[in-house]
Amino acid sequence: MLLVRTYLDKSDIHGIGLFATEPIKKGTVIWEYRKGFDFMVKDSDLYHLPRSLHPFRAFVLWYGYLDSKTMKHVVCADDARFMNHSFTPNTDNTNNDGTIANRDITVQLVKS
Repeated sequence: MLLVRTYLDKSDIHGIGLFATEPIKKGTVIWEYRKGFDFMVKDSDLYHLPRSLHPFRAFVLWYGYLDSKTMKHVVCADDARFMNHSFTPNTDNTNNDGTIANRDITVQLVKS
């Protein structure tokens, strides 16, 4: 679940991206897994679904990410699923606290 205010807009990285509406300080937890809101699917279960559930599998693979520690696909129920990947990311999700800002994040001007 996102813990900061954001909006969706066109992204030069991947079509649609997630942007901050207010400055975010380095070290701020911006997202954390909330059971009952976000969900996880075991990687092994995802590939043994009946054919009728292949659209569900496609959704999980497109919008989720594989947590290599648990081998579960994590799917965010909010706009966090639009966080883009970058070679120079401004967030880090390698600890158990959730996703944190690994540098100050500035507000992008909304394009008109």
